[in-house]
Amino acid sequence: MIYLLGEIQITPPLQGIHLAYLDRFSRTRRMMWDASLLEKKRDPLRESVGLPIGADGAYYVGSEIHSTETDNPALLRHNDPPDEQPGLWCSWQPSGDGESYVWVSSQNYTYNDWLKYLIAHFFKPWHYTLSGKLECNDYFSKSVSLNGDKENQIDVPYVERSELIVKDNTVIEKLLGTFKDER
Repeated sequence: MIYLLGEIQITPPLQGIHLAYLDRFSRTRRMMWDASLLEKKRDPLRESVGLPIGADGAYYVGSEIHSTETDNPALLRHNDPPDEQPGLWCSWQPSGDGESYVWVSSQNYTYNDWLKYLIAHFFKPWHYTLSGKLECNDYFSKSVSLNGDKENQIDVPYVERSELIVKDNTVIEKLLGTFKDER
């Protein structure tokens, strides 16, 4: 499981419709759509921020929150995200006041890729700047053999620590090391 401690500051704070769109974007499953069929569906939030449907419906947020809509004829593949998106769920969410962005999942390991995607597709074009530093702790277990005997293995808990630094919309991840978890 991964934990990110801290938040990324947004300058200026997200305003009205941008805040609403990014909140909705983070709460809808990112699925691969037939963009030509989606053109016929209502998507007022996306339209209000001036975004197209995008390749594979990348910017579409008109579906029900947490829905897979498997019966929708426009849906091509519900277990594959649009090509450029790093996963089915974007676990970055804006704070209610629009001043920061926070990571809200301990199961999603694509935090770095999603942040780069969000900056390139939304924050830069909308003239927002992200800056901040987060501590990243990835907790996992590693099987270790006792006396070289593969029959007698134990799981040893470890933590990989890194920093995620965002400065003027540039994402840098610094690995600090892997340590035996002493919790």
